[in-house]
Amino acid sequence: TGLWAWILVGVVALLLMGLVARQLGKRSRHPPALDAPRASTAPAADGIHRVLVIADESVTSEAFRDTITAHAAGRPIEAYVVAPALSSKLARWTGDESAYRDAQEHLDATVASLSVAGITARGEIGPHDPLQAADDGLREFAANELVFATHPEDSSNWLEEGVVDRARREALADD
Repeated sequence: TGLWAWILVGVVALLLMGLVARQLGKRSRHPPALDAPRASTAPAADGIHRVLVIADESVTSEAFRDTITAHAAGRPIEAYVVAPALSSKLARWTGDESAYRDAQEHLDATVASLSVAGITARGEIGPHDPLQAADDGLREFAANELVFATHPEDSSNWLEEGVVDRARREALADD
């Protein structure tokens, strides 16, 4: 009975591991938003243009700063940057912290670049999912504008996965 008991234990363990793997595979790419309230239903009417930036890399170009400034139409600008900690499922599962170090570097460089242009900026490291990062950012910062700063179209996973289009649909559904 000793050998059969070990075989039975092994089969049960394999079945449990299969169920866990199946449940992990069923998780959606974009988890449902939590019921936590957002920072505000609308940005304050104080004349400040508030921009939430979700950046998958350091955004330091003059063209980016000029675009933000142009959208503000002469109003003072306040920016909140969320730098998602982008990593593979394996890296997240094993606790690899390099994605957080990279995200912190992207965040620091982007905030510094915006500050050089006279834009009041601050931010945080966010979750790997850009839509969840945007949702979390909106809980902290009531924005007039949401900007996804990503790689060019030919090399952007976010554009390839339809992140910006999904964000637009969700924003329209909220209105």
